[in-house]
Amino acid sequence: MKILMVLENQFPDDERVEKEALSLIKAGHEVHLLCATLKKERVGDENYKGIRLHRALSTSFLYNKAKIACLRLPFYFMFWKKQVGNLLCAETFDVIHIHDLPLAEVGYWAKKKFGIKFVLDSHENYPYMLDMAPYTKGIAGKLMYSFDAWKRYEREMIAKADIVITVCKEMSDRMNDLVPRTYYHVDNTISMELFPRPEPHPTTAGKIRLLYVGGITYHRGLQNVIKGLALIKDKSKYSLDIYGKGAYAGEIKDLVLALGLEEMVHFPGYLKFPAEAVKMCAYSLGVISNLRSVQTDCSSPNKIYQYFYYGLPVLVSDMNSVGNIVREHQVGVVYKDNSPEDCARKLEQLVTLDLEDMATRAHKLCLEQYNWDVSVKQLIAAYESIR
Repeated sequence: MKILMVLENQFPDDERVEKEALSLIKAGHEVHLLCATLKKERVGDENYKGIRLHRALSTSFLYNKAKIACLRLPFYFMFWKKQVGNLLCAETFDVIHIHDLPLAEVGYWAKKKFGIKFVLDSHENYPYMLDMAPYTKGIAGKLMYSFDAWKRYEREMIAKADIVITVCKEMSDRMNDLVPRTYYHVDNTISMELFPRPEPHPTTAGKIRLLYVGGITYHRGLQNVIKGLALIKDKSKYSLDIYGKGAYAGEIKDLVLALGLEEMVHFPGYLKFPAEAVKMCAYSLGVISNLRSVQTDCSSPNKIYQYFYYGLPVLVSDMNSVGNIVREHQVGVVYKDNSPEDCARKLEQLVTLDLEDMATRAHKLCLEQYNWDVSVKQLIAAYESIR
């Protein structure tokens, strides 16, 4: 089939979109991708690894703000319908594949106007993700955004799509409660061929080296892990390296200073993926500390699969999605969300556990189950269902 993917963001910044597009091409489909660019010199068509790229010039307003207000103001949908319409008038496509909820209205419009199949690919639990975002809490955000309106919009678009793809079983289950139908969950796992091969883990002389890689925001919950470290009696056995950046980084660094943990918690900078991912092998456990919410209960952070690939068991808060994996396969420890005290207890338990055995299980789990070669089968099955 000839597929038009539509991505509101710039490309190739999105690893999941790239993996899906390349996998569909490998399965025999022709894939075009319409995406945004903020650089005038990048407007136009291009071939990227066999993907036919069509870049449309966006503005900072459309790119960063208009989608939040798209259910109340028409600018966002108008812009994307024009871009999509131009392509669909110039070429014939069988499918429009929409990446994430904001552009779903454009997908349904194309389905009706051009008689093509509409695939909705939900990367996020979008109403709940927006409800957590700081920019929806101010006066302007409250004027532009309505949680109830986004929930209605999600339900309507799920019902109107020919295929709905999610990132994990928990997301499919949540959506099935809204609209009973067939869902295809394509776990947000890693494509191992894109990452450097793991190296042997160095001996750390009984020290537990914790690693966090990712954005640093309030909802990532690092504050609970740091407060938990402060409660540990024998601090000499632990360290935490935090790679990343974000709006909450200053507060996290201040918290480390306030608790006197400068010798224990370090900020080495930014870890480039996938080129520098092999550095993970120097650590004992990976940290995924997100505060629990509908969004985190029903999402699939690809960081957990990266940790597994490099032989890291994980310390996670008790979100349903990652917590279920850790408990079922015994590849880490789960602490009670928003509880530094329970986090401290679980950290102290680590010295009694066989972390090497956990590390072996984590790596094997990635090789056998949680990798893109396995996950992509659901994507291919979804497309087979609409041939």
